[in-house]
Amino acid sequence: MPLILKLRGASALSEFRLAKLLRSLQQASPGVRRVAGEYWHFVEMAHAPDAEQRRMLERLLDYGAPLLWRNSVIYACGDQVLRAYNARNGDEIWSRAYPAPLCPARQATAAGRVCA
Repeated sequence: MPLILKLRGASALSEFRLAKLLRSLQQASPGVRRVAGEYWHFVEMAHAPDAEQRRMLERLLDYGAPLLWRNSVIYACGDQVLRAYNARNGDEIWSRAYPAPLCPARQATAAGRVCA
């Protein structure tokens, strides 16, 4: 019998969109205090995944919002390269290759800097 894994994804809305939606909902119903939206992934498997399969699933389904820092948009799109783009014109500023695919949600930031 197949197994259905339910994996929570990232937020479906940016902070800006959540704030805008909350304001709209509060106009219709002042008691609304919070709003959220998130993605969910459903994976059908023949058996429960082992630890390596689970990590692979998490990497495949891991997507994240880009990091905005100063006038740059820093993004890892699931390949092995971290890239920075000019926020005004979209030109690539720099890129750095890594030996393994990057997981955007696992990149840390400290004092506005990417710690990859």
